[in-house]
Amino acid sequence: MTVLSRMSLFSQVFIRNSSRIPKLCIQRQPVRSFRTKRGKDTKVETETTKPDPYEVELYEATSQPRDPGILGKYVTYTAVAIPAFFTGCAIWQYETVRKVVKNPHSHMRKQGKQYGIRDQLNEIWNQIPPARKLVVEIVAANVAIFMLWKVPRLYPVMSRYFLCMPTRAHSVLASTLSAFSHTAGFHVFANMYVLWSFSAPLCSTLGKEQFLAVYLAGGTAAGLTSSVYRVMSGKMIPSLGASGAILSLIAIVCLQFPDARISIAFVDQIIPHSFSAKSAIIGLIILDCVGIARGWRFLDHAGHLGGVLFGLFYHKYGKHLIWENYKHALLKKYHSFRNKGK
Repeated sequence: MTVLSRMSLFSQVFIRNSSRIPKLCIQRQPVRSFRTKRGKDTKVETETTKPDPYEVELYEATSQPRDPGILGKYVTYTAVAIPAFFTGCAIWQYETVRKVVKNPHSHMRKQGKQYGIRDQLNEIWNQIPPARKLVVEIVAANVAIFMLWKVPRLYPVMSRYFLCMPTRAHSVLASTLSAFSHTAGFHVFANMYVLWSFSAPLCSTLGKEQFLAVYLAGGTAAGLTSSVYRVMSGKMIPSLGASGAILSLIAIVCLQFPDARISIAFVDQIIPHSFSAKSAIIGLIILDCVGIARGWRFLDHAGHLGGVLFGLFYHKYGKHLIWENYKHALLKKYHSFRNKGK
């Protein structure tokens, strides 16, 4: 990147399941610094040297002092956004089922004499389960936003809405949108690799609507805990990445299959080893707690911990309270409203 320096290019952990849980590689990456360019010879600096104005604007936007009062906005946003995600996804599921019931053959390919490449691609796409299609779309969104970071003129907009940082120069929407944002190629590859491989067991148990709600809510919870840590510790380093949202999903998988044997990807080819999924999630929690206590800056440990804790909460209580009880009451009222006057 033009304006990003000293980026963290290694993920926190690479884990692969030997039988039931696929590969894992997660990272919510802190952006270490935003600085203006300097010439190779740092000893010679004349008045004619003019830094890139976009770099200066981005540096000023991300180097503001901490403001404890702004945390109220982040807490309020999180309290409103997470229920909104589940409400929207529940209504989405209702409308999907309604559409299928009214037109049970609408998804079938129309008969014709000839089929071109487009028809063949559509046929392949239609064979993919709906939840896995959603994962493909999430990956595509992450890659698209990664490419937008390559456009210098978009840096001010991207930093405002896609960097999680509790300052007045950043929008509270970044708590959610940063879960789709990456600036380093290895970072986006590692997170999307994990999301794709780990989504397999969740797609069949959660479904596409619940999967998306957990992804968005987990990313938002990670953004909140990251912002709280930044303000309380005074370490105002912006962060971004999908790992907070991914860790929420991973925590659910590890609790669903606690005895599944997993190992560190690639390392197991050199040093054979394995450990239980339950041990893996405990290890991640301990690692993030130690990272927070010791002030490690290599990873956004506060964001990671927030994502894991949300996944644990959702598996233990949230699925029953939100996706069963709340959704049932919501859709009952929505159904009455939807069919009012018919």
